[in-house]
Amino acid sequence: MASHVSRRSSALGAQPPSKRKEPTRTWRHPSQRSIEVPYATAKVVALMQMGIRDYAVIAGAVALTVQDVRRIDLAEEGSVRQLGVLGIPHGVYFRLQEKVRCPKCSALLNMVPCIACDSASDSSLPPA
Repeated sequence: MASHVSRRSSALGAQPPSKRKEPTRTWRHPSQRSIEVPYATAKVVALMQMGIRDYAVIAGAVALTVQDVRRIDLAEEGSVRQLGVLGIPHGVYFRLQEKVRCPKCSALLNMVPCIACDSASDSSLPPA
């Protein structure tokens, strides 16, 4: 009976828990409120902004397909293009589904951008 259920769930396209897409929630850029994208898209932009270019690594970290990451990287949608130009603002962090290694400091991250690198770059700024 159990094998019947598992065959049926796989026939219905059920994905393993680690590869399920999270519900589509939108994220708005704090300074440009007109830029509204799905959270997963913002996470992809944050990872790419850190210097991670491997689509498979990004897809695993954000629970998307490689094709989804490629589509986001092409920035065909206006809001994605605007976010790519503006970037993720300082102090905004996103939790990942799978850990990735920071390309700058080699820390293993479950949030992006890298807090260690972000705070190190903060110390180089002159006081306001």
